[in-house]
Amino acid sequence: MTATFDAQALAVKYGLDRPGRSFAVEARASGYFVTGTDSGHRADAILHANQLTDPEAAKLALIGAIQTLAYMLDIDLAAVPA
Repeated sequence: MTATFDAQALAVKYGLDRPGRSFAVEARASGYFVTGTDSGHRADAILHANQLTDPEAAKLALIGAIQTLAYMLDIDLAAVPA
């Protein structure tokens, strides 16, 4: 697993960004650790290296993780009383 990705750039490219929301990815020996934050809320995902041997597959998995984290953050923020 040698590919590196800019999670925030992928979020922008696929329309998953919004003001105050950020995504980051950290490559580790075991895979990728993906974090999304928004207004003090945080969601994390781990993509395991044994599932990501192809850089294109890793990119698609990362996009899916970012989509899932964006959805999780939307749910968290919706649950906050106005």
